[in-house]
Formats: sequence, structure tokens, C-alpha cells
Amino acid sequence: MNGTYKTLRESGWDHTSWTRRRIIRISDSKVHIDTELTRYRKDGTIIASMESLYIVTKEARRWGIKLRSSFDRVITAPVIGGNRNRLARGWTVARLLPNGHSAFA
Repeated sequence: MNGTYKTLRESGWDHTSWTRRRIIRISDSKVHIDTELTRYRKDGTIIASMESLYIVTKEARRWGIKLRSSFDRVITAPVIGGNRNRLARGWTVARLLPNGHSAFA
């Protein structure tokens, strides 16, 4: 039995379902999808939730998942003096430009 499946079973896991799937960017050949999935026990109690960003691309007339990045919790960068636009030294914020590229502040 694979380690992840064994760990899930040991946690009392019964099933997983999508709790959010939202397209945040789309073109003719690429889609960015903001998702959240939740893992449940048989009695319906929640074990864990995971947020992910999927990048799905169309290559050679076929769609497929190019990349997935996931977090099981939200990580917040420390701010300076309560100002969310001034982050502590060493932290950067990615900003999406109109052309779809990222710039770091």
C-alpha cells in the first residue's frame, strides 16, 4: 500500500471532495484554476483542507495539467507597522501585470 494512502486511511479518511474550483485566468491555451479540496471522515467531520493552484495548458490539441502548487494552510508574510503594502525584509509580493506576467514588489 502506498504511504500516502496508508496515512489517509490511518487518519480515518473516507472521501475527498472539491469545496472550491474557480477559474482566475483563461486564454485559448492556458487556464489558472484556484481550488480547495476537503478530506472527510465517514461521519462527515473534516480532517483537512488544501488550497491549490492548477495551471492547465493545451498542447498539441490536448488539455492537461502542467503544474499544481498546494498548501494545506495559508502562510502570511509579516508586515511592518500594520501596513500590508510594507512587508518585512526578505519577503516579496508578486503582482500580476495586465499582460499576464508577474512582477515582484
